[in-house]
Amino acid sequence: MKTVSSTASLYESYVLPTYGREGLTFVRGEGSYLFDSDGNRYLDLYPGWGTGCLGHCHPYVVEQVTRQLHELIHVPNNYYNPWQAELAKRLADAGLHGYTFFANSGAEANEGAIKLARRFGNRTGRYEIITFLKSFHGRTLAAITATGQPKYQQGFEPLPEGFKYAQFGDMESVRKTVTAKTCAILFEPVQGEGGINIASDDFFKEIQAFCNKHNILLMLDEVQTGMGRTGNYFGYQTAGLNPDVVTLAKALGGGFPIGAMMVAPHLKDMLPPGTHASTYGGNPLVCRAALAVMDVFEKENILDNVRKQSLYVRQRLNAVSKSTGAITGIRIQGLMIGIDLTLSTTAVKQACTKRNVLINTIGENTIRLLPALNITEQELASGLDVFEDVLRTEGTK
Repeated sequence: MKTVSSTASLYESYVLPTYGREGLTFVRGEGSYLFDSDGNRYLDLYPGWGTGCLGHCHPYVVEQVTRQLHELIHVPNNYYNPWQAELAKRLADAGLHGYTFFANSGAEANEGAIKLARRFGNRTGRYEIITFLKSFHGRTLAAITATGQPKYQQGFEPLPEGFKYAQFGDMESVRKTVTAKTCAILFEPVQGEGGINIASDDFFKEIQAFCNKHNILLMLDEVQTGMGRTGNYFGYQTAGLNPDVVTLAKALGGGFPIGAMMVAPHLKDMLPPGTHASTYGGNPLVCRAALAVMDVFEKENILDNVRKQSLYVRQRLNAVSKSTGAITGIRIQGLMIGIDLTLSTTAVKQACTKRNVLINTIGENTIRLLPALNITEQELASGLDVFEDVLRTEGTK
């Protein structure tokens, strides 16, 4: 087993420095825990930035993927793939009752949605897509342009044209931003990278009615909110929306790289053969993993657990806020959790890591937690005990 220093040396010599590394080398995972190269155990409260919806190495998912490795790993998409077909049916039954295109990531799924929207609007000369400030839609060129945060766009100009930005949750801002060239509105039901921002029910009702009235596609980026994160299979169900397009990734494969673009039945023929493709998209291995994830959702009543633990987290964080005075805001939908602090989130994160609890930060003031959807109350309690103690300690410095 390579040491932390030898692994870091290899990174320094051979891996592009596109990420800030945190000095930990993890070699094993089990449930909501990670183990480093020295054998130390960490409680992971944001496994894989939300990809680990069942934690690490769920036994059933491992079993199903292992079996698939011995049967068939990849087959081109010009042949029928029974695992892909079954997954598409399972997703349709859980949500839009429509059709799915499979990709490898959330950014790819969103690229597919952007292309579909352009093709939809092409017949009437419409090509503009409205997105929202503080949004995040991926790292490809079109996706960073769709992302309403200039810090992700700097240095990559000129950006593709055809994107405009409104204020999330503000319907008047949407009306002012839409033009005769608008073909689609794309947004996250809960803004993840923007700080766990949650819009009102009234906003969702109004934007649905507006899109219906003006024949504008309602497209939802559910890369973070999809697959149970909000307490329903999809965030649009929690929001009471009826979208035309939904994109998925992260939790769909339980850690395996898979993305999906689901479309309503009326858009089935919008991307005919030759207009879009993905070499690895929806291969047998990742589809078997996603099917296993959906099996576990049913067998272990995952959505019920999300709702139950969400209530516990809200209750506990309210108590922590009162006891420490360090929390200025709490935003929770399901197990998508944002906590605003008066303290340095970097210092809080580092202190939690030293106590073997892994958390995530968004900017200078917000902590983000995306725990496994099958996490137990006992595990949450132990992590929040550490978090509360760290807030008290940091608050005295």
